[in-house]
Amino acid sequence: ARSPHLTGVRSLSLADHYVGDAGLAELVRSPNAAALVALDVSRNEVGETGEAGIEAVVESPHLARLRRLDLSGNRIAKSAADALAGWPRLADGVTVD
Repeated sequence: ARSPHLTGVRSLSLADHYVGDAGLAELVRSPNAAALVALDVSRNEVGETGEAGIEAVVESPHLARLRRLDLSGNRIAKSAADALAGWPRLADGVTVD
């Protein structure tokens, strides 16, 4: 998340890398993620220890360009799913798996 090489990355797949909630939160809180258009964090144990990862996604000011978020294969709690459903970026056309 802190790598200056991330600043130009438009599509990032971290599928099956066990980043968890902490890793997802760190990534989306980083200004280096501002160029992301697609982010795949499928099968990464997001939601295993709480909702911090999803909360960070919904609150991140750095995902203005994001168009696709893949969370498939994670255990997303109902409250986290509700937060995603109310995410204003969905109205902008962001798709979430």
